[in-house]
Amino acid sequence: MRAAFSELGRDIYQVSVTLFRLMIPVIIVVKILEELGAVEYLGLFLGPVMQSVGLPESMGLVWATTIVTNIYGGMLVFFYIQHTEVLTVAQITVLSIMMLLAHALPVEARIAQQAGVRLRVTLLLRVGGALLLGVMLHHFYRFFDLLQEPVTLMWQPEMPEPGMLAWSLSQLKSLLMIQVVIIVLLAALKVLKVIGIVYFCAIGGVYPPVKSLSRCILAGSFDEPAYPTVGASRNLLKNPLYCYC
Repeated sequence: MRAAFSELGRDIYQVSVTLFRLMIPVIIVVKILEELGAVEYLGLFLGPVMQSVGLPESMGLVWATTIVTNIYGGMLVFFYIQHTEVLTVAQITVLSIMMLLAHALPVEARIAQQAGVRLRVTLLLRVGGALLLGVMLHHFYRFFDLLQEPVTLMWQPEMPEPGMLAWSLSQLKSLLMIQVVIIVLLAALKVLKVIGIVYFCAIGGVYPPVKSLSRCILAGSFDEPAYPTVGASRNLLKNPLYCYC
């Protein structure tokens, strides 16, 4: 039992250190760019693009904030500027889906890159996919005349306190929540391993990449690929994020 807890502690430490080494520098750089006005410039660039999905140009700033920071940041900007626009339920639906698909890209794209996904692939799938789905939904709603009534907002978020101290505390809370999620996920994985669920997945007829992932975790060693169809390099298999995410 002590060995199991010791192994779990090492796994939590490795995953946490790897993840936070990626996240914290990116968060700081994003904050600096935000203070320098980079988000506003991105919003101006996205303004004409938003018209292709049936949204006013002002919503470009909302999506730009979401892409650079997170969904909550985009929501704050939206509630701040939505008084100047009259939007329909269809438009809000399109905007929400685009925000859901493409958000926090500086952090999440860097993590995906560390796991072996090329940056251009991540941007193409998430930004391009968001635009494509937005265009499709916009024309679908307009063609069938669906959700064209003006939206009624039932909730508004509290505006965050200004200043670097409030921002630092907010980021610290987010990192602590991520740490809790890591602990819970790895503990659950350890329990599944103990009761044999992971072994069943490794032995049973699971799709090869998933089967390989289970074998990689069970082996406790990331020196060699557990299954050739995974297509990952040795360096990626040594990365705890690859084997646990």
